[in-house]
Amino acid sequence: DSTGNPIDPVTSLAPLAGLTDVAVNLSISGTEIVDATGLENVAHVGGNFSFGGNTSLTSIALPALTSVGDLIVVNNAVLQTATWPTGLTQPGGFSFNDDPALVDVGTLGNVVTTVGAAGITFQNVSSLPRVDFPNLTSVNGSIIIDETAFDRVPDFPLLATAGDLHIVKSAFVDAGSFPSLTQLGAVELREDPNLATARFAGVANAPSLTILDDAVFAPTTAMFPSTTSLSTVTIAGYAGADVALLTGTTAIEAFNFGIGTSLNLPNQTTSLHGLEAVTEFGTGGFGISNAPQLTDLAALDNLVDVRAGMSIGGIGASTITLSSLTALSGALQLFGNSSLSAFVAPSLHSYGGINVAQNFALQTFITAPIDVGAQFDALIFDDTQVTALPDMSGVLDVLGAISIRGNTALADRGGLDGVVNAGDVDISFN
Repeated sequence: DSTGNPIDPVTSLAPLAGLTDVAVNLSISGTEIVDATGLENVAHVGGNFSFGGNTSLTSIALPALTSVGDLIVVNNAVLQTATWPTGLTQPGGFSFNDDPALVDVGTLGNVVTTVGAAGITFQNVSSLPRVDFPNLTSVNGSIIIDETAFDRVPDFPLLATAGDLHIVKSAFVDAGSFPSLTQLGAVELREDPNLATARFAGVANAPSLTILDDAVFAPTTAMFPSTTSLSTVTIAGYAGADVALLTGTTAIEAFNFGIGTSLNLPNQTTSLHGLEAVTEFGTGGFGISNAPQLTDLAALDNLVDVRAGMSIGGIGASTITLSSLTALSGALQLFGNSSLSAFVAPSLHSYGGINVAQNFALQTFITAPIDVGAQFDALIFDDTQVTALPDMSGVLDVLGAISIRGNTALADRGGLDGVVNAGDVDISFN
């Protein structure tokens, strides 16, 4: 305590036996209790009801509990049983996390019918058998299944709506069956070494999709066959030869491929097959990096508009042809593409800047003349073999730098004499 005298550990909750309602949070942490005796009359907790770091706790029973904001059971090293209250059918959420000895959660799966914004978490519960949810219809928050002993994804036969689904560091071969699911916020599949298939046949909204470091995951059919729009798509450490899992998609708000993973698995993708129907990327833009096996971008030939920037770096393609692309709301960036010899976008007349650097084999760079009065964030064109820049005579202002260096074959500066305002300027033709 404040006087320096040791505090006797809490070994019993019996003095709380009269407690029935808690307006906000109730936390049982750092005690030496062995069970939850004393909390048997608690019926309502408005906020979090948590058990954390109780080193001697072996069982939890809360028979009277009928409502809770979030029931959190975390880091209880010897906890074996957490008997689910039979009257708690619509919790705001629940999580079991870092409870390595937990083997029994009672009738949890059968009792719960809806879950609120706090969602469902099973994380680092290495002894708990799979928990199925035959009566669950909606989860407003996330479903997180992360490093569990589950033999497969739990059954959710009636689940119609869910916030996000995260399957992480699992041994699953299949991402599960969700036969009733129509609305889903996001799917994350990460570091699942055996995962081979995932399909959400009935999802009809525009979910986000994240696939990171799933060593053998390479689906050949659409993951979301009932929708044509996706929100953010992030794929890296990917085993697929193409992105056929995106087949049928016409619009993606943001696309990021090959950018940043924790396991640094190689991207084995050689083609963007699967994106043939895409005509638009949204305000999150389009980005590819660290994909040296990627040689075929022909699937982008129907792309018309990117409502942000386009960034392509570290790929193996020799040619990028974007026949239908007319506009980028942000900058066009090409960097570190060692094999790229030609970039051809003959209809591209509107974009917010150019950053072309370290494409040492690039000989051809073709766009339409830039719109008159265009304003660039920056104009960087360094280290290529091009002989002529695109017609940029319409560009009036460059807010940032103009850098044109290391282009040993460059003879035509593309009408840059019309630029009225610019930041730093560094131009050299040899």
